[in-house]
Amino acid sequence: MSIKYTPQNGSILICDYDGIVPEMVKRRPVVVIASVSPRLCMVVPLSTTPPNAPKPWVVQIKLDEPLSPPYLNTTCWAKCDMVSSVAFDRLNLFRGGKDAGKRIYLERNVSSATLAAIRSGVWQAISYTR
Repeated sequence: MSIKYTPQNGSILICDYDGIVPEMVKRRPVVVIASVSPRLCMVVPLSTTPPNAPKPWVVQIKLDEPLSPPYLNTTCWAKCDMVSSVAFDRLNLFRGGKDAGKRIYLERNVSSATLAAIRSGVWQAISYTR
């Protein structure tokens, strides 16, 4: 079920990218970097695969604890060159299991320093010239 509220900057959510190849076409953790409008926010996807070579727009992140399955790595990379505006309908909280038949949702956030590093990575990506 999608979120029904404006997420805080730095929130880690699941985004359902059901786009068209070569766009991203799977569910992936994302970090919210800005609210755009009442139903849109800007997000940067996270990957557990390190880049082949260091790039200024790929930011390594160390999480205090794993996200929920199947996203159990505590080290991941923010792919800041893939920043996008998405509708809240694409965004979900992580599920943490059930308690007495009721779903438990997990709210996760990156630190303000990590959010600043991700925003810097986005700037590096959009200002990159060959």
